[in-house]
Amino acid sequence: MELESSIEDFEVISPLGRGAYSTVYKVKSRITGNIYALKVVGKNKANQAKITKRIINEIKLQSQINHENVVKLLQSFEDDINYYLVLELCSGGDLFSYIKFEGKLDEQETKRICEQIVEAICCLHSQNILHRDLKLGNILMTEGRNYFGLAVQLTDLEEERNTLCGTPNYICPEIVSRKPYGLSSDLWSLGCIIYACLTGSPPFESPDIQSTLLKVKGKEFNLPKQLSLIAVDLITSLLNYDPMTRLNIFQAREHKFFNHNKKRIPSLFTHSLSPIPKKIHDCEYFESMESSRFIPSQNYLLYSNSKKSFSSANKENIYIDNIEKPYKTESFPLLSTQNLKPFVHKLTNGELEITNKGWVKVQIGKRILEISGDGLTTIYQGKTIDIKTMKKSPAKLYKLGTKFLEVVKSKTPRIIIEEQGAKCMLMRNFPFPNFEADFLDGTRVTYQVGSEIFTVFTINGQKIEINPYIGLNSEEFKLSKILEISMEGLKKCLRQEKYII
Repeated sequence: MELESSIEDFEVISPLGRGAYSTVYKVKSRITGNIYALKVVGKNKANQAKITKRIINEIKLQSQINHENVVKLLQSFEDDINYYLVLELCSGGDLFSYIKFEGKLDEQETKRICEQIVEAICCLHSQNILHRDLKLGNILMTEGRNYFGLAVQLTDLEEERNTLCGTPNYICPEIVSRKPYGLSSDLWSLGCIIYACLTGSPPFESPDIQSTLLKVKGKEFNLPKQLSLIAVDLITSLLNYDPMTRLNIFQAREHKFFNHNKKRIPSLFTHSLSPIPKKIHDCEYFESMESSRFIPSQNYLLYSNSKKSFSSANKENIYIDNIEKPYKTESFPLLSTQNLKPFVHKLTNGELEITNKGWVKVQIGKRILEISGDGLTTIYQGKTIDIKTMKKSPAKLYKLGTKFLEVVKSKTPRIIIEEQGAKCMLMRNFPFPNFEADFLDGTRVTYQVGSEIFTVFTINGQKIEINPYIGLNSEEFKLSKILEISMEGLKKCLRQEKYII
């Protein structure tokens, strides 16, 4: 079978996601007609960020993984400009957005989801592969599988790494304290994921990274009373501050929380690579392919009658199958247009509007949904309806109105302060508001509370994405004063909003 070996062998259909160093596209093979996800990593950016070895390592690791819960890297190639990774097309939204939309999950659903995440981690750890960035935002829905990565190869099971990597809400205390860490750090992250599924938010969540890290270091988290004793036992065994006595992944798999009916062999997975399959699930990535953690996705989940599953975005892929979710309109939040100005956004087949009276009006074709400014009254086609029992058609319009309102709030300042000549603004979207700092020379810095990446728009038109928590390269260091002012302005905005705990 002839395989694609250059970018000319693919037709780009649409972009799927973008990270600091890579872009992922939905592509079609000109040879087979199959649909894939193509991850493109620029060599110049990789060299500047000193991640070339990591990219090569990722390719090597993903080519080794072959497990029913792990999406395969189908093939890879490179040219003078880019590295190219051809992946199965995963999709359907992430676990963070799912929980944000549905609310906390019951124990049965949590078991069904996390059991399959555990199986994938077993596969990785059996091959001495550390993931390092397990989180809700990296678990995506597909029609049967899961994808996640940013792993490093450990030469043996007890070897440790000293680099600071991961996401604050799921980062283990040994990393926060900059101590050596190993495979057990993934188990801490797993504990945070299970906790978040059962309660609706991670155990150490705070509005800013510094507060989160202080909570982790200070062992500050609470276990809600409604959790079962078995769930509490599993979570506390995973969120053990001593990595030496923390459960390993095979012990976690056999915990009473997971009802195992089939025999398991806790040994190395030894599967050979399979050829490129003839049929790929035609789904799309919902989150950008960067390590973006718990930023709310702009793409809320769309439900259908088909079975869907969760998968992790950004790396080796874990699959979860046999999840079928009914359409739950009662999960829709009440809307509020308080302090928002009238605004109209035109669509090709309608319009979205915040009226002079503060109502949200959604018009698609001949269908019209109106929501009062306090969210207590909803009118569809001239008749008042209950959002808890509304049917699919008005529910879709309501969800569209919700997203529209979130976008407007993300661009409407709630707090404005001056910080060393910069105009710093905290926006109205919640719970993770956008932040912007505008400097007198035209430089602009944007950020979303809870994320890791600050984006700097320079006066010469450059867009530079910076994670100040993992050190700055020479180019980024020149912007350190701008970042320092922006972060101080952000801190003052958050204090004024009483975000910091």
